[in-house]
Amino acid sequence: MSIEMTSKRGAIGESFLATEFLARAEVQLGRTRLAAGKRLARAGAVQWLDVTPGHVKAEVTAAIDGTLTHPQLDFGPRLPHDIEALAARAARDPHEILAVLASTYDIADERALDREGLSLLPSAELPLSFGCTCLRWPDVCEHVWALAVAFTEHIDRAPADYLALLGLDVERLHLTKAASDAPPATVGPEPHVETRTRFDPARLESGILVRAMGEEAAALVAAFYAEAQRGGDVPHTEMKGRGQGDGSRADTGDD
Repeated sequence: MSIEMTSKRGAIGESFLATEFLARAEVQLGRTRLAAGKRLARAGAVQWLDVTPGHVKAEVTAAIDGTLTHPQLDFGPRLPHDIEALAARAARDPHEILAVLASTYDIADERALDREGLSLLPSAELPLSFGCTCLRWPDVCEHVWALAVAFTEHIDRAPADYLALLGLDVERLHLTKAASDAPPATVGPEPHVETRTRFDPARLESGILVRAMGEEAAALVAAFYAEAQRGGDVPHTEMKGRGQGDGSRADTGDD
């Protein structure tokens, strides 16, 4: 069962984190085969995503002969001292990490982390690289781009997985209550998509939300997740070349 894209044409991704990730990927990897990758992803060619620290892998059906290819994006993970620094910052002020989880992370948050050398998006210091089992290797191929655009939408569905890609374990950032008897949370679009990290908003310390976002914003976030838990399914989501540049958001004309 393939991953269904929300975007049928035009822009891909909704949050700043998702759209900026894709924009910087375009700058670092170049835009060759990007349009073909979008067509593949929108046609349901991406079968699954697998997110682990430093890697996003996928299985993609080739357009020409229907064979299965296995592209991969490598990004991060952050070095141990960076993880410690992010954890220490989150203990002092969890705003940026909470903003990622609430899909409200913006350019001001990225700049605040970047000033401390802890930015979350691709850059010269934290570059993207890629690989694929198809014959186009070592050039970037449509299968890598199909993976990239599918993962862009996945960031909006499961933002904790973006932190997991960087090697950040949300449960160890001391933002959530210890609840060993709590049932595991599930994240991702369908059982065919494998995710290695689980984030349960219900376990988030309410006091942290209030301090970081204010009472009104914290109440809105709590109401959103409470409604999601009552109302139904939350979507589920599973060789190397290096890109060329630093990367910042750029408008594109591809559908």
